[in-house]
Amino acid sequence: MPTHYDVVIAGGGVVGCAAALALANLSSLKIAVVESHPPSASGTHPSFDARVIALAQSSLSHLGSWKFNHGAISGAPIQRIHVSDRKHSGQTVLDATDANVDMLGKVVRLEELGLSLYEALQSTDVDYFTPESISAVTNHADCIVLSTEAREIECKLLVIAEGADSNTRALAGIQCLTDDYQQTAIISNVSTQLAHENCAYERFTKHGPLAFLPMFTDDKKYAGTLMSVVWTCSNSQLAEIMSLSDEAFLRRLNGMFGNRLGRLTTTTARQSYPLMLKQSEFFVSHRCICIGNAAQSLHPIAGQGFNLAVRDVNDLVTALKDASDAGSFATTQQYRKAREKDKLAVVGATNLLVRGFSNHYLPFVIGRNKALSALNFVGPLKNKLTQFAMGQR
Repeated sequence: MPTHYDVVIAGGGVVGCAAALALANLSSLKIAVVESHPPSASGTHPSFDARVIALAQSSLSHLGSWKFNHGAISGAPIQRIHVSDRKHSGQTVLDATDANVDMLGKVVRLEELGLSLYEALQSTDVDYFTPESISAVTNHADCIVLSTEAREIECKLLVIAEGADSNTRALAGIQCLTDDYQQTAIISNVSTQLAHENCAYERFTKHGPLAFLPMFTDDKKYAGTLMSVVWTCSNSQLAEIMSLSDEAFLRRLNGMFGNRLGRLTTTTARQSYPLMLKQSEFFVSHRCICIGNAAQSLHPIAGQGFNLAVRDVNDLVTALKDASDAGSFATTQQYRKAREKDKLAVVGATNLLVRGFSNHYLPFVIGRNKALSALNFVGPLKNKLTQFAMGQR
């Protein structure tokens, strides 16, 4: 006989754990998580990888409201964001003091965040089944039945949080739409000659954006000078950049970034991730909701992906906490209406930035640089951009 739950979350990575923790602490629903990779500190879980993420101020607020102590996670506050266009004069700076906040966000290591969320989940009544994979999804009018290697589970609502390449999403009959940017993100940590002073940088280059994010470290040698780099390059450049010696890589990177932080002095090993927009054709279906990258996997420009997922979780909790049937049409449609506008806006803005700053037609270049410079003198527009960076909607 199947085990009964109100909500089953497919995927126990960062987003799945966040959703389970929020629902466990803010509702009386019976919840289970199904995850194929047992979380561990070994770095083998695909959701807890080497990247860092910038948690927007609103995301920190949401995490705290779910009774998650994000303050215990080591991280570097973002107090300013410097945006510029390489080889052009247009630039603008967003400052926390202008928004009357202590920080615009916080840069944390994805692995530490994921493991901390998983550990917090252990003190709840959530059942976490691992290593198990969902092999079949059967729809019924009043429930969904899931099959794994070890059990059958019946639930009122299936929440899919397995990431951009979710197998459960496919089993549920939800197609994935893909737009390949023909770009790759190269990830590395570098140390700088000058202190970063908790400033994040977004620099647009000929082949894609280049982000420098301030990082926290216990190593006194690199305190205040460690940065996480996300270098977006065209796929045709990838092999050549990855094959560079560390010294040549730092020289090339310094040339792209400029001398704002002086000379780049050291680098860690590089990792690469292909970049594409992946969207569920429908993020809400019969007794099924896709959240996080399973709903929309974004280009890392402007760091919106996980922050959008946090808002997915927050609106999911709002829709479910008082629902008599977690998967009813009324409940899932309430969630769809709550999330649709935000998702469309962020996907649209991300695409516009990717396409717009990859366009080298001279009148377009002049226009976007004038716009960047004008932001410094048009308070309302700059405030809107600052609110966007903080995840406020």
